[in-house]
This record gives sequence, C-alpha cells and structure tokens, in this order.
Amino acid sequence: MDAAAWGAAGVPGSGLDDPDRHWRGGPEDRLYDIDRVINRTLVYGLLTMLLGAVYAAGVFAAGRLLDPAAGQSELAVAASTLAVAALFQPARRRIQAVVDRRFNRRRYDATRTIEAFSRRLRDEVELDTLSAELLAVVDQTMQPTAVSLWLQPAAQARRPHREARAD
Repeated sequence: MDAAAWGAAGVPGSGLDDPDRHWRGGPEDRLYDIDRVINRTLVYGLLTMLLGAVYAAGVFAAGRLLDPAAGQSELAVAASTLAVAALFQPARRRIQAVVDRRFNRRRYDATRTIEAFSRRLRDEVELDTLSAELLAVVDQTMQPTAVSLWLQPAAQARRPHREARAD
C-alpha cells in the first residue's frame, strides 16, 4: 500500500485521512442538530450579556467606592473578574433551566413526568398498577410507536440467579 492510500495521518477510514473534513462536518459531528445549536446560542448569549453587565457594573461601582476621585481601581477590576468567574456556573445552570423550560418544553415536561412517577412509585405496591403507570409514563415521555413490558414469572424471581461474568 502506498503513502497516498494511507492518507494525511496514515490511518485510512479514521477521519484523519481527509484534510478538509473539519471544514465540512457531517451528521456524526452533530452539526445538523439545529435545536442544540439554538439552545446553546441562547444560553451562552444570555450568559455573556448577564456576566458582561455584572462585570461592568462591578468595575464602575467598586471603582467609584475605592477611588472616588478617578473612579478607576485595579482592585475593582480584580474583584469584578473574580465575581464573574464565581457566578459563571450557577448563572449558566439557571439560564439553561429557563431556556429549557421555555423553548424545550417536551424535555422539561418529560423530566417533570418522570419525577412525578418516581414519587408515586414509592407509595404503590400493586404490580398491575405499577405496570400500567410505567407504560403510561414511557408512552408519554418517549412517545414510541409501540410499548410492552416483560416481567419475570414469580417462580423464577424467587430463585437466586447468578450470572458468570467474563472480565
């Protein structure tokens, strides 16, 4: 096999043999998942605006407090930077929750349905009721074309089952 057949990186079929692959993308790169792109754009756009405003307000307010004459202070810049760094993750989580609740309603409703089912699961002991509720929750959250539940017969359930593992 000659060098050209091995591609630029030397591994045919690895994706590294095509130097222009990173410019094109494909379905395996999840570039066509437009809902995800829009979600991330909204979250990080709002997060950037919020943290930028917090930073600017912090520098302005702390600068005026620390150096009233000039209104500028290196300590104010450092304190605002630390405040923004500390706020990043909590703010991102809250903004993500708001965006999901507002724009990704199906995922938010599915999460709430599963949480409600888990609360009911603690109180229910009848197998038929549990089976019916489980099938209803799966149907409501996942919306499959067909749903079925296979249960192990009671005689087999009592007998200990040992499975050999090949590690």
